[in-house]
Amino acid sequence: MAATFDTTEQRILKIIDDNRETIVEFARDIYDHAELGYKEFRTSKKFVDFMKSLHFKGLPRRSADNHIYTVLPVGNPTHIP
Repeated sequence: MAATFDTTEQRILKIIDDNRETIVEFARDIYDHAELGYKEFRTSKKFVDFMKSLHFKGLPRRSADNHIYTVLPVGNPTHIP
């Protein structure tokens, strides 16, 4: 079990490292366009659009009260490259 976690952890860290500039740019944009809590309409739209651009299985959606959620297909786990 520990070997699997180590492998998964390494994959996640590599994905983060490979996408560092994109992540930092995203964070700076959120910082530069601060929104009130529970009224993050621009930020949530940006996040949903970004996830869609990655062709994420189980596309994120925004609820009526602006929460973001996703429904993953049963028996077909989301794939992390």
